[in-house]
Amino acid sequence: MSSGTKVYNFVSQPDQFKTVLDAIAKSKSIVFLCGPDLLASSGMPSLSQTSTFRHNTFDSQLPLSKMIVDCSEPNGGPSQLSDDQLAAYNKVMAARRIQARGIPSSPFHHFDAVEVLRKRVAESKVVRMYGDNRFLRCYLPRCPYIKEKDTTALDNSMLYGETFYFTIVKRATSRPPAPAAKASRRLCPAVLNSMASDMLPGARLRSRIVAAAKNADLLLIAGISLQSDEIMDLVREIAEQVHRRYGGVVYIGEQPSGGRGSKYHVNFHLQMTPDECAGHIQSTMNRLEDADTSMELAVGTESKKAGAWCEMFRDEANKPSIEMEIDAFCCMYCWNHSEEGPYPHSVKPAPWVAVQERGRPAPRMIMIIYFLDQFWPQAKHLRNLVAGKWAGRGWSAHVKPVRLENLHEPRNILPNL
Repeated sequence: MSSGTKVYNFVSQPDQFKTVLDAIAKSKSIVFLCGPDLLASSGMPSLSQTSTFRHNTFDSQLPLSKMIVDCSEPNGGPSQLSDDQLAAYNKVMAARRIQARGIPSSPFHHFDAVEVLRKRVAESKVVRMYGDNRFLRCYLPRCPYIKEKDTTALDNSMLYGETFYFTIVKRATSRPPAPAAKASRRLCPAVLNSMASDMLPGARLRSRIVAAAKNADLLLIAGISLQSDEIMDLVREIAEQVHRRYGGVVYIGEQPSGGRGSKYHVNFHLQMTPDECAGHIQSTMNRLEDADTSMELAVGTESKKAGAWCEMFRDEANKPSIEMEIDAFCCMYCWNHSEEGPYPHSVKPAPWVAVQERGRPAPRMIMIIYFLDQFWPQAKHLRNLVAGKWAGRGWSAHVKPVRLENLHEPRNILPNL
């Protein structure tokens, strides 16, 4: 749980802002929660923006979000709407679909595939909590969605107020369909004003999302307000799993995140538009990638040189005989270090104190490194570094890493030394 949200601005706190950007760019597993406001810079109208709904006798101006509420199932659903009102609603949503297909890609498209561009692998990882305007559906029980290509073919006709019905293939009957059943077969956008049933607390899909968050390093939130209780509850569930892995929760936006108790779950708020921040994230990722590449090239070059030197020293023709080596042998205590340099033989090196202060005992060290499971790679690196340094000097060292999560288990950390 976060102790309070830290708000950073790129102008007034550039160092802290860049530190958070580096952490985002280095994260390997990210849960990305976004909303319709993410693409506002691309020209898509906001859901809170007033739109004109007009067809025949129906004429109204209200926010699109309000119309979605009126056309959702808890409020009667499209089956209770007049033909003119549903046609006006379909006209606005069809225009929105056509506009969405032609908008230029934003920086977030390149950062985390907000629109998956028909890639099945990425599409399978996207959950649309409030439905999907790319599809049409009717409101008969278990009605399948109309395919996207079929929806695209109907969009131009819907712009002129034409109404379409879902076709049911069944045996011919002499009775015509009831008026209520016919109204339920009218096609409308497959969007909702609240979370779908499988995204409610305890539902199957939501449980899968929360379980997947157990392996995430970061929860990134952009383009969506946290003032909705159902969104804030979802953020809380995911944030709890991310924080258990000592990960972070970052909110991106110019305005405060809002939300009931968001300060207890959101670690950082980057005050910047999502598109601009995505550009900074992408630049940071490219910089880190270039640094890794240059490091790999440098390591590769050194490795080749090391191999060449190894071949040079394997000159069998000039290798002295065993008799000559025995006659010329000098132990490490008799070797003249000041004139001859380091001891040349491939044996365990003498302790430095044995060379400089003979007669005094060599140092010994026992180190216990306590670490959290999240930081095992760093603890392992520290253990190898310290043990290697002491072993290179011929000194005795016992470096033992201990997980803090296992302290309650009885164990003998240090054997009889």
